[in-house]
Amino acid sequence: MAMRKWVCENGLKAKGLDIFENLSRSAFPHPTVLTQFLRNPSKFDCKYQSEAVYCKDFVHIPWNDGSIMHTYISMKALKSYEHRMKKCLDQIEYQIYYLFWSSAGIFGKIQENKVC
Repeated sequence: MAMRKWVCENGLKAKGLDIFENLSRSAFPHPTVLTQFLRNPSKFDCKYQSEAVYCKDFVHIPWNDGSIMHTYISMKALKSYEHRMKKCLDQIEYQIYYLFWSSAGIFGKIQENKVC
């Protein structure tokens, strides 16, 4: 099987391990609101950036479209993602190991700039 095809079938996106895809289930937009306060009629208007009370309790992640999202991941979902990621990375590591040693059998071991 060609390496490109193998990656298409066994890569992170093919296995559903894209970080944004997984976080999208538990993410919601960061509420950035400009609140306008009117002091005195003689004074100028002031605009302040306000945040929700719960804002500091969530992890802020820059999203792929440039916006900021709040995320919350349960421990169960985190462990599941970690297990699937480890399994996928083990497969990728094995494939690299296989490619290295199978080419070494054909071409010999590469040591610095020459083949032995």
